[in-house]
Amino acid sequence: MAGIPERFREFREQQHQSQAELAERLGVPQKLISDVERGRTSFRQDFLLRIHERLGLSIDWLLTGKGSRQFRPEEHVDRGEVVGVLQQLRGMMETGALARVAEETTHYGGQDARRVGLFEIEGQAEIPFTANGLPGPAQRLTTCPDDLSDADAFACRLAGDSMVPEFAPETVLFFAPGAPLDSGDYVFARIDNRATFRQVFFDGDLVRLVPANRNYPEVRLSRDTVGGMFRLAWAMARF
Repeated sequence: MAGIPERFREFREQQHQSQAELAERLGVPQKLISDVERGRTSFRQDFLLRIHERLGLSIDWLLTGKGSRQFRPEEHVDRGEVVGVLQQLRGMMETGALARVAEETTHYGGQDARRVGLFEIEGQAEIPFTANGLPGPAQRLTTCPDDLSDADAFACRLAGDSMVPEFAPETVLFFAPGAPLDSGDYVFARIDNRATFRQVFFDGDLVRLVPANRNYPEVRLSRDTVGGMFRLAWAMARF
């Protein structure tokens, strides 16, 4: 079944535009268009508003596959009405009428889909760890994206605003412990029995853990004081 990334790509191709052309039309980096179509990132409210206003794309159709693809000609878009649609969809999700819309993509399977541990993370949150240094055991589970094959994969829900605007609160983050790390990656970093989600930069033996929200402090540590770092593989925003 087609999901959100496939519907977005379908719309772009129906417009006869390349990723670069659509990115220029929306005023966003081409990488964002590529990541959305590959299911590597999810739609935030401001981006949904932008594609609706500039392209006339139906948000309801994009998120659910229902209704018409074109909401109305773009010159007649009513921003207030779009916000109302988003609020209505959010309310439907909260009441269970439209449960887990963000998981209606090809990255999520049916009843046989793999489940991984889900933890809460923010700042330096206390998280249980197993003897091999991985988070666990988890009290909650969540469905893992199909293309995340790492056997040790796990997920964390971002509880606060320290990574805004890059990652909204309540975003579910999936980590791949087996993936190699590069400077600039977003990581789950263990410090003693606590963990944090930050962008990491390597400077010799120094590790810099940098928040996106500059109201939070940057943490600088020597590499041997970091108990482990696992690269972000996939992020699923909550609408």
